[in-house]
Amino acid sequence: MKGRLPELGRAELARRLHAIDHAGVDGRFGWRLEDYEAELASDQARLFEWACADDASARGFVLFRSLGNEHSIMHWAVAPKGCGWGRRALGDFLAWLGGAEGTQVDLEVRESNAAARRVYEALGFEVVGRRPAYYRDGETALLFRFGS
Repeated sequence: MKGRLPELGRAELARRLHAIDHAGVDGRFGWRLEDYEAELASDQARLFEWACADDASARGFVLFRSLGNEHSIMHWAVAPKGCGWGRRALGDFLAWLGGAEGTQVDLEVRESNAAARRVYEALGFEVVGRRPAYYRDGETALLFRFGS
């Protein structure tokens, strides 16, 4: 199955993903280390790791769950931030899934995260719902969907 977790200890993998997520940002909106540990403990957790062929310093990941052709992005991040790598990494993830007819990808994003929303819209995601008070701080999440 695509995206199996690498043969690392979960704690080591959680630290590695957390470091990418928090590289160059204040950490207010990224996942906490314990969030990674909890997700990686799930038998449903899958991982897409991304490395840029053009710039060895650019790296990222998509942590997701799958059921057939339905995929839920739990969290994703790239480093460095603000260089356009996020759009490229997420586009590569969608291509990696294969783009088969019937493929669906869902994710949530903070309503205030305009930069991420622009990335999703540029890649063909559409807003399909809202989740009021979804985040710990009470902010609303928008539900985006790619595909059928």
